[in-house]
Amino acid sequence: MNLGRVEVMAQVRLNGKDCGIVWKPPYRVPITDAVRPGQNHLEIAVVNLWINRLIGDEQLPVDSTWKDFETLAQWPAWFQGGQPRPSGRYTFTTCKHYQADTPLAESGLLGPVHLEKSRR
Repeated sequence: MNLGRVEVMAQVRLNGKDCGIVWKPPYRVPITDAVRPGQNHLEIAVVNLWINRLIGDEQLPVDSTWKDFETLAQWPAWFQGGQPRPSGRYTFTTCKHYQADTPLAESGLLGPVHLEKSRR
């Protein structure tokens, strides 16, 4: 199976069988041992880029104090107390590089996905 273009990593499972992980071109995995006649169940898990998660978290409420746009002023109380983030953010950094309006990086299964015939 040729996944076409992937940004940046994907794992393929076919009919419950792990067919492999790809992280560089060509984004191909062998499916011969997993494919069967008739209906098949395909799962492709794709890793999103970290930059996109950071930008996504900037859409949520601020739960830390910043000196300026980039520099954390102090360790947040929720962090020091080992508590969950009150904002629902997933990431925590001590330096901000992105804003809520920063464009997202191209990420995901960009394809096109297609089957390639091979000979055994």
